[in-house]
Amino acid sequence: MIEPGDVISWCDWEMARFPEVWGPDAAEFDPSRWIDEHHELKKESQWKAHFFNGGARACVGQSF
Repeated sequence: MIEPGDVISWCDWEMARFPEVWGPDAAEFDPSRWIDEHHELKKESQWKAHFFNGGARACVGQSF
C-alpha cells in the first residue's frame, strides 16, 4: 500500500526489460517482438510500452 510521504518513481529503461511483461528474453534486442504474424506493427497498450507515454500526452513521434 502506498502511504502519505512515500516516494514513487519508475525507470522506463528498467521497465522495458521486465521479463514479467516482455517475456524471458526481455533484455535481448529483438525487433520481431513488435511485428505480428501478418508482418504488421503490433498495437501494444500505451501503458505497456510506456516509453512513448500514453493518453492525451502520448508522444507525437510514436507512429513514426
